[in-house]
Amino acid sequence: REFILSWNGKLININKFNLEKKVLYVYREGMKNPLSINKIEKIPNFEDGYIFGDYFSNPFKECVALYQIQKDQCKKIAILPAGTALHIHGCIPDPYENRVLILTGDDDKESGIWSATDNFKKIEPLLTGKQQYRACVAFPTKEGIIFATDTPLESNAIYFYSNKERTVKKI
Repeated sequence: REFILSWNGKLININKFNLEKKVLYVYREGMKNPLSINKIEKIPNFEDGYIFGDYFSNPFKECVALYQIQKDQCKKIAILPAGTALHIHGCIPDPYENRVLILTGDDDKESGIWSATDNFKKIEPLLTGKQQYRACVAFPTKEGIIFATDTPLESNAIYFYSNKERTVKKI
């Protein structure tokens, strides 16, 4: 009956039957749209909903936040401290490890894949500090994570992170 539209600095809920519009959220200054909005569903210890993160140039390396859309509301659910991440590329549910992967960029220090557990109450770095970890997409598997980089500073590649061995291998 409804769909969510991200457009021109706003997150809008539109009823497809009567076209009634409701602004759910106005993005922070400098942000037009998130890079991606992902669905979190049936991950133990997480609320179901859609999730996205701040995606803007962030020249002063301010803190960045994660937001969750549920029904007809949008709420801030977690914050990565200033200097930790320039912005958020995506939040990927990992049902094999009961976590959500947070993909960040852009400089070496801020590039990474983070692991969120317990409904985002605990967020820890999984892989950080290299352009090799500046992921734009990730695909969790039973054995680990397949991810692709989006760096303009090095050759891009597809990698595999092994959950068991905690190692990264170029595919």
